[in-house]
Amino acid sequence: MKKVISLLIIAALMLSVGLSVSAAVPKSYGYDAKASAVGAPPAYEYSAVITGKGLGLGEFSSAADMYVADDKLYISDTGNNRIVVLNSDYTPSSVITHVVTGQGEEALNAPRGIFYADGLLYICDSGNQRVIAIDGENKVQRTILKPDSSLVSDMADFTPSRVGVNASGTVYVIADGIYQGFCQYDAADSFIGFFGANRVEITPTVIFQHMLKNIFTKEQREALVRTIPTEYSNVYVDDEDIIYATTHTATSEQVRKLNASGSNIMVYPGSNLSLLGTGFNRKNFGDQAVNYVKGEAVKSKIVDIHKDADGIMAVLDGQRGRIFLYDNEQNQLCIFGGEGIQKGYFKNAVSLEKFGNDYLVADTEKNNITVFTETKYMSNIRSAIRAYNDGNYDESGRYWQMVLDKNGNLSAAFKGVGRMLLNNGDYKEAMQYLKDGNDRYYYSMAVQQYRRDFVRDNFLVMVLVAALVVTGLVFAIKYLKKWLLKGSPKAKIKG
Repeated sequence: MKKVISLLIIAALMLSVGLSVSAAVPKSYGYDAKASAVGAPPAYEYSAVITGKGLGLGEFSSAADMYVADDKLYISDTGNNRIVVLNSDYTPSSVITHVVTGQGEEALNAPRGIFYADGLLYICDSGNQRVIAIDGENKVQRTILKPDSSLVSDMADFTPSRVGVNASGTVYVIADGIYQGFCQYDAADSFIGFFGANRVEITPTVIFQHMLKNIFTKEQREALVRTIPTEYSNVYVDDEDIIYATTHTATSEQVRKLNASGSNIMVYPGSNLSLLGTGFNRKNFGDQAVNYVKGEAVKSKIVDIHKDADGIMAVLDGQRGRIFLYDNEQNQLCIFGGEGIQKGYFKNAVSLEKFGNDYLVADTEKNNITVFTETKYMSNIRSAIRAYNDGNYDESGRYWQMVLDKNGNLSAAFKGVGRMLLNNGDYKEAMQYLKDGNDRYYYSMAVQQYRRDFVRDNFLVMVLVAALVVTGLVFAIKYLKKWLLKGSPKAKIKG
């Protein structure tokens, strides 16, 4: 009875700060090495939904982005021209509608992307065609305007949609209609060039159009649909100043890791693709399966990314409303969420964040933010990864074994147990786990170690066997030679 009363009190408190509670759990699944969908225990469960009305601030309108910093959740409420700030318990902290400049107070106009760095909140003040950085008193400390470049038309508007900042104060801006890459600005807010420019993706349509250009007239060529580089949809700068970008219009490699020169250095290890192109494709971040609606292929569209202190990367599929988690070797850990109207599902998911142990997803059509809470199953996965990162391989292996007890289809768990066994010298058993986890590198290492130990432990026996075999061969050859010579004329004359 006391437990029931406690649960009712907790529910009432959550409702009082704008959170709704439900026991619904979205379906959880994963993919095996053959890219077949297989069932999996829920890693995250829907626990609550945040609404502007529940917070007492009026309904959200087209909330576009979120960012967590200093135990605060910043929400870009685009349609209401404001930034909503929540505390760690999801209660309102403040609402930013105006900023202070040298000319006085100015209203935000359709703010979209937000980022927090070095005590400043960066806001894509899209309606005002600028990116601003404000301090704790809402005073503007930095202002970033349209790039001064011949590649950008003087007649074009500057509509920034996403922003990221590194430790040195360099700012990376994604703006609508600019396909040359990120607009890059130095610490003095001067435009210094485009960063990480994408190439035109080679598709059958692009190839066909290129062929047509060789035979069409000038007027006909101008009438063709122009091919342009893939536009970035989001940017994320992690704690090590590594830049991650998403390109939801690409057919593969939708998540990219950019070095200082803007090149994609993301490694896509161990793709299990056959000659026919089937199997698990590690270049695809999202669903391996492709749906067809009215003959059109419907693939995942990655719209946001987050990487936490454990090295776990979460990506948001805006097409299907699903969240995918990967470890730092890009092994898929879990999938949750989905497309739909029920709680824990989405109609138009646009932003992903992590607040403590919770993952948050903003839905611009439902005008709310969904909270997902970590389960014990996922807690064991995190504990296994942390132990491995700290060099505690035995502890990591024990956690992975607990994960395997719940989910016998998770490749990462087989790899984790296999590596523990390899480290402990149990090479034969390690080989089986590493094979089940498709861990080719460590499997080869286990095979080499197993062969070496086998030879060392059985060297004398192998020498004796080899000696016996050689002796047997010598006698066999001698006997065979004698037998063959028995019927020869020379042998008959001797007789």
